[in-house]
Parts: sequence; C-alpha cells; structure tokens
Amino acid sequence: MKKKIVLLLFVAFCSLKTLNAQTSTRFGGGFILGLNASQLDGDFSVGYNKKGISAGLRGITYLNDRWKITTDLLYSQRGAVTSQAETSKERNCQLDYLEVPVIINFGDWEKETSSGKKYEKVNFGAGLVYSRLFKTTANENFTHLAAVDYFSKNDFAYTLSASLYVNYFWGFEFRYTSSINNIFDAADYSITPAFATLLPLRGYFLTLQSFIVF
Repeated sequence: MKKKIVLLLFVAFCSLKTLNAQTSTRFGGGFILGLNASQLDGDFSVGYNKKGISAGLRGITYLNDRWKITTDLLYSQRGAVTSQAETSKERNCQLDYLEVPVIINFGDWEKETSSGKKYEKVNFGAGLVYSRLFKTTANENFTHLAAVDYFSKNDFAYTLSASLYVNYFWGFEFRYTSSINNIFDAADYSITPAFATLLPLRGYFLTLQSFIVF
C-alpha cells in the first residue's frame, strides 16, 4: 500500500509541476514535510502524545492577491499513546491515513522579492479534511484492541490553520484538526458483546509542517 501511495504522490507532483508551468499566474504547487501530534477521545488517555509523520504534496489555486485555496495530498500518521505519568503499561495505537485537506486561506502583510514577485507573509485558513484509513497498528494494552478491524475507513474533519512564509518559496504552517465523525462507535455493533463497554473514539491532532512552493 505504501508503494502505491509513493507512486500516487509522484504522479500528482509531476502533474502539479506541469500545470504550474502552463498557468503560473493562477496555480501553484509544492511539497510538505511535518509532524503530527494526535490523540483519541475515548481511549482513557489524555494529551497529544502520539507523534507521526505528515508528508506529501500541495496544490494551490490563487483566487486573487489575498485569497487562495490549498489542496494537499498527504501520508498522515495519527493515533494515541499513553504518557508515562498515566500508566505503567503503555497503550499505543497508530492509524495510517491518506489525507486530503482542502483549505481556503486569507493572506496579509504583503512582501516583495528582489525580482518583483509579491506574496502574503502571514496566512490564516479554515477548511475540511477527508482521510482514508489504510493501516491500523495497536499493542496488546490498547483499550479498543478487539475493535481495530471495525474502525471506520473514512474520516471527515474540519481544520484551522496559520502559516508564515519565510520567503516567497518557503514557510511553516500550524494546523488544528478535529474529526467530525467517530472512528469507532460500539452502538453500531450492539450485537457484539466484546464491544459493550467500549467508548466511542474520535480523533484530534495538531500539525506543524514546513512547505516549499513553486
């Protein structure tokens, strides 16, 4: 599955590069590398303790000088892990997603490069995220171990973002993302006794990314 994701990202990158070369004033693209800090509501642990990779490609549609839409295609590692202060037995769950955030951004603090290219140094955004779960890994102490095969493959979320451009090509972005639907809900499987005491699970995560655009 990971090989397919790498191939998909490569094809998308080539397509974005070609599109940008043909219509450079309206469209752009780039790539992203960052870190997720995530948690699951319902697994009896607290804090954004689960660290994971957030990496992939970005497509940009410039609506005008200040407004733009970014659409990312990301490999995103999320889940939950207990801190040492919570329990002596670590509960760990990793969820690997193919993630597609679509965010509308408003920019301010206009800057200009020596070659005359203008950009907005600070951007704020809000949008929706669709994620497709393709791999789940959990240790024997995870509260919902018996139910991992029943986790929803589709995750819908909203996201809020703030980004800072260091220069025209390079910058950093911080995002808060919260799932709208439950990853798992025992009420959907009421005939399964093993699930009777399990709480619904819903994901939240913070992301810090570095991006390069062209």
